[in-house]
Amino acid sequence: MVLSDATIARFLAEGRIEIDPYDEALLQPSSVDVRCDRLFRVFHNNRYPYIDVKVEQAELTELVRVEDEEMEGIEYVVYVEKPGPIDIVLQKQSYDVEWFNPINGEVVELKKFKADRFSGEPPDRSHDWVLHISREARKQSMRSYKFESSRIIMQEVEQIPQKIPYEIAEPASDSISLSKPARYAVKLTRETKATRNMMWLWTGEVPADQQGVRVIGTGAQGTFQIPANLTNTYPANLAVRLYGLNALGKVYSLIRVYQLSQ
Repeated sequence: MVLSDATIARFLAEGRIEIDPYDEALLQPSSVDVRCDRLFRVFHNNRYPYIDVKVEQAELTELVRVEDEEMEGIEYVVYVEKPGPIDIVLQKQSYDVEWFNPINGEVVELKKFKADRFSGEPPDRSHDWVLHISREARKQSMRSYKFESSRIIMQEVEQIPQKIPYEIAEPASDSISLSKPARYAVKLTRETKATRNMMWLWTGEVPADQQGVRVIGTGAQGTFQIPANLTNTYPANLAVRLYGLNALGKVYSLIRVYQLSQ
């Protein structure tokens, strides 16, 4: 059951429902707004490479208290999934308002206004929108508690053979023929917690013909699926590369060259 604002007000007056604490200014059509506490538990998931529930990670979360003076100049970002009329209760200040179109990145600026409430709707109702309300006063970043970001460091694929915890067990010989199935298999040479759960990708390429890299297998073992048009000339040198991804997200790459014949 969804109650209208008039019904909510009447039920409150009759004592049929109770909201404590209750502020009449927060009554909305078919709902009642609520205010958050000053205390927030902030989750810093970028401080550890992974979350281990068996190990104490003291800096994973932080309790933050937001004071009134820290609220000056902040920005409000509202995601409107289903476009339609919206009504937002604000502190009485001067605001800049704009709608952001996530489809094409277009920004639609509205007139500045000074009030304790914003009422309006997106420029059109064909898709979702993002409403951005910012104060004309100095904008702060909530001491990095509101939004926190860090530079994304791309990992380097480990290609040094001595540091790779596996080897190519099959094909054991130095040649592969398309005339008969070629079995492949990987063998772990160093078992750790991270290597207990590995994902495997096998690719093949004949660099001399420049036909590109093809995926020829997945998993720890199986049969190569080598397309005949991988090269225009036989015999050819086939570079087989085996990628391994461990449980911690570390990627390894091991290469071995075979003579490919028909």
